[in-house]
Amino acid sequence: MKTCKMLLLSATGILILCFGNFCSAAAEDDYGANVIILSREDIKSYDASTIIELLNRLPGINTGEAGSLSMGGFGASDIIVTLDGRPINDQTITARYIKWSEVDFSSITKIEIHKISSRCSGGEINIFTQKKGDAVGGRLMAWRGANDYNGINVSCNKGVGDYFFSLAHDYKTEGEHHHNNNDAESTSTLARFAWERNFSLNSSLSYSKNDKGSSIWSYNTPEKSRPGKSDNYYPDLSKARYRKKRESYGGVVNFDQGDFYSELFTNDNWKENKATGVHRDENGNIIYEIDDEENVSTTPFRGHNEVKIREYGGKIGIKKKSYDYGLRSILYTADFSKTSESTGETTEGDADEYLFDLFGGWRWRGLAFSANIFYHEKFGFDFFPKIVYSKKFEPFFYDISFTSTKKYPSFFQKYFSTSYARANPDLDPQTNLCVTFKLGGEHHIGANQFNWQLAPFFNKAYGRFYTHTHFKIDPDTGEEKVDYTEYDNLDEAYWTGGDMIFKYIYGGWTGLDGRFTINYTKDEVHDSSFAYYARYKFKVRYFIKPVESLHIQLWYTYYSNRYADQAKTYKILWYHYLDLKATYRARKNIDIYLEVKNLTDFDYYIYRGYPGNCRRWWLGMEIKF
Repeated sequence: MKTCKMLLLSATGILILCFGNFCSAAAEDDYGANVIILSREDIKSYDASTIIELLNRLPGINTGEAGSLSMGGFGASDIIVTLDGRPINDQTITARYIKWSEVDFSSITKIEIHKISSRCSGGEINIFTQKKGDAVGGRLMAWRGANDYNGINVSCNKGVGDYFFSLAHDYKTEGEHHHNNNDAESTSTLARFAWERNFSLNSSLSYSKNDKGSSIWSYNTPEKSRPGKSDNYYPDLSKARYRKKRESYGGVVNFDQGDFYSELFTNDNWKENKATGVHRDENGNIIYEIDDEENVSTTPFRGHNEVKIREYGGKIGIKKKSYDYGLRSILYTADFSKTSESTGETTEGDADEYLFDLFGGWRWRGLAFSANIFYHEKFGFDFFPKIVYSKKFEPFFYDISFTSTKKYPSFFQKYFSTSYARANPDLDPQTNLCVTFKLGGEHHIGANQFNWQLAPFFNKAYGRFYTHTHFKIDPDTGEEKVDYTEYDNLDEAYWTGGDMIFKYIYGGWTGLDGRFTINYTKDEVHDSSFAYYARYKFKVRYFIKPVESLHIQLWYTYYSNRYADQAKTYKILWYHYLDLKATYRARKNIDIYLEVKNLTDFDYYIYRGYPGNCRRWWLGMEIKF
């Protein structure tokens, strides 16, 4: 590892104000609309059983079982997610996936969701777990469903005087419920310890493992069409079947005394991608080749890559009502090996890097000034200011912010064949300047309640790197194919959009909430889009409790037409689907539930030639003690 060269100074902070029942009732001087603070009681009120289910009910946030995450126009690669201070972003996939399986949902005591962060461009989600308690507590949750979708989640905790112990385990199989024939098996174990006296000392250790397989589909999908029924839709037999394995070990130690806090964490990630199978033609026949000596043999897929990431980091600081300052640091190394799919040659290497961030900030009467000074071993110093202003005038609030952040690509991106790595081989950092505005209100009409929020944003990127993707006609076959050869490094790009969010509760027993999202991206240099997301989408949930023991929820999700490439040469049709969850409370601490995804079995593409999920369902039980 390289020796640390300098320490830094800096100043940052964020301020904000709560918006009705979308978040908990924090003091106006401390929080605003750019932060959602959920207490344990708030979490219980959402009647969710997993962290994924809970986050999807919050305004402006989307996540999924695979670990995807979007918030305020940003994806998971721009959002930091921590569990008691330890990042749980999957570093072996360019941080674009979150290891939600390591979160023991039954032990969560508080969640802080920062739409603006001093550490990254897209914000951060901080999850805090239980640190004390006298009685034995925990839960047992198990489910079984169609297409081999099964699982079990168990946790138990006990406090003894000033000490607290907790253990949780999660296991599930996802089966082949996707049209693209994915199957996966994952397991995760988490152990925690806490000690509270005049100071608090907390620590946790986790392990997770995921083994996944997927078949590759042909990209030669007719434009503006829908896939066949799932029972008649099969993978392209001329493509290899890919296996993906990954393991992760992580630990964190937190120390708090008065206004002083500190944390040390480590993550050890390992990931392997391996293609299996042989080349086949469109009819499934094995393709043969003849060498110089006229020997006939099959041509196997030999592509393989492996990477190990070891990450070390820490934070120390002092936090009071009007200021918050401290030092963050991170250092990590990467070991890799990669086998060429065409030649079979293997390359190996290793690298390491570190980053320091000394931060601080000050706030007064709704106005917050903050800044960061980063020091990166390769790119030196950078300074980034932030200004936030919040105001509440019953029953309305508004919040406006300006922030600037830097995104430092990690060295391990160089070792995986991703579009970002190909477009940015030198791993140059990206700067984001972001302006957000929120206007909302909370209105009570008798026993009914109505919450609403408008949240537009504008983000300007400098030094943005991506792979310019477009479809073109293969002159030999006359078929369309994906072309990744144009790697356009942007001097400037921007994306803008926003959310319209509402929630209406009638009499406390039924209601409706929803979110309408608009996204627009622009590559000014090449006059095209640098992303190919749906231009707009909306999600509406209807919930009803006809009797106290029964809770029924229906979700309707819609995505507009979108292009499958940045050059806008290939369009994919809009799609929608309907999800259902019905929960029956058999006893005070026993719930029986039924979930159905894509209730109408609607056929749609989610990507170039990749169909979405067919209808799938499962039945489960949750016992709390």
